[in-house]
Amino acid sequence: MTTSNPRFPLFDSLRAIAALMVFAVHLPWVYRLAADNPVLPYFQQLNVGVAVFFLISGFLLYRPFARTRYAGDRLQATLPYAERRALRLFPAYWVALAGAVVLVGKSGEAVTATPVLSVHGALAYFPLMQVYDSNTLLGGISAAWTLSVELSFYVMLPLWAMLLRRVPCNSPREFLRSELVALGALFVVGVAWTSVAAAQKAPGAAAFVDVTLIQPWLYVLPGYLDQFALGMALAVLSVVVVDRTEAPKPVRVVDRASWLPWLVAALVFLVLGNVIDWLPGRTAQIIAIHELQGIFALALLLPAVFGDADRGLVRRLLANRVLLWIGLVSYGVYLWHVAIMSKLADLGALGGPDTVGFSALALALTLLVAAASFYGIERHALRLGRRLSHRRRSQDADMRMRDLPQHERPEPGGP
Repeated sequence: MTTSNPRFPLFDSLRAIAALMVFAVHLPWVYRLAADNPVLPYFQQLNVGVAVFFLISGFLLYRPFARTRYAGDRLQATLPYAERRALRLFPAYWVALAGAVVLVGKSGEAVTATPVLSVHGALAYFPLMQVYDSNTLLGGISAAWTLSVELSFYVMLPLWAMLLRRVPCNSPREFLRSELVALGALFVVGVAWTSVAAAQKAPGAAAFVDVTLIQPWLYVLPGYLDQFALGMALAVLSVVVVDRTEAPKPVRVVDRASWLPWLVAALVFLVLGNVIDWLPGRTAQIIAIHELQGIFALALLLPAVFGDADRGLVRRLLANRVLLWIGLVSYGVYLWHVAIMSKLADLGALGGPDTVGFSALALALTLLVAAASFYGIERHALRLGRRLSHRRRSQDADMRMRDLPQHERPEPGGP
């Protein structure tokens, strides 16, 4: 079995959409919208952008592992993978963490949390361990709890891939069945964990709104395994489909009607905005919101995974250069936006946080700082990761060459 290695050029725009959603979800906080404002439930559910990020990570990071297993190739080395992930995650985060302390205060964006500039805080925030303590869950950079989840997923992924390599796979059908069964089990674990954690939620907490009143274990990796599993399953399907002479009918539908998955996403979001009103019981609300967010993210990703990248209005929108650029700097948007909003609100910029001008200024400054983060830090860290990986691949190739008998080694200057 052989597979190609297609690029997915529209994923930067998906990152942009997710980052802008997370940016917008914090606007009610600075706007201080009334609890009975009809727009508020929809604003709050824009945290679905986090689920979009999780599915993107599940898809893009698992696809190389799935592809090598499908093709019967050697598993990618763990150390270069770990180096690239660490360089992607930490340098820009550490700078933003220091920036949040400078802009907002010693505890970062949550003034009631354990201070960043303390032994306990430093040991929690800098290595992204803050989700395991309610006193640090929202400290430093409040949105960074999701980075803790991502880091746990990075660690889990090579172990998961090595485990599946032990399962015999002698045909595309066996590959697909074994992968989907395993990912189905992972999905069930995620649902079960979320269900138990939601039931342990502190009394009086609003569903996915006031996380300070919710048990921290609702914000660790097992509670999001179902969402990562959806992205990983999408990666598996894309590996199988690309090797077929004729795409399955559902893929052809997505190819021709890229608007259809997005229509599903719009309907799911409409339901998300009404779940708290329609479902009794906070535990049921949290579970429903969590699973609907996964469905929304899956539908959003489908046109960027399957089909001609130049076909359809949705893909033309995703190919917009401005959106692609925002996706390029989206990590900085995610890291900096709340601290910038908080500082502008404290300064009473443009008449205060309840103005459109405030939102425009906050977004402009966030994009400016995010661009500085990408071009000044992230791009260089990514290049370093690629250089280290290339050097290790060359060293591994030299070691394998030395292990070959003399008569099997290629002649100097040969192929």
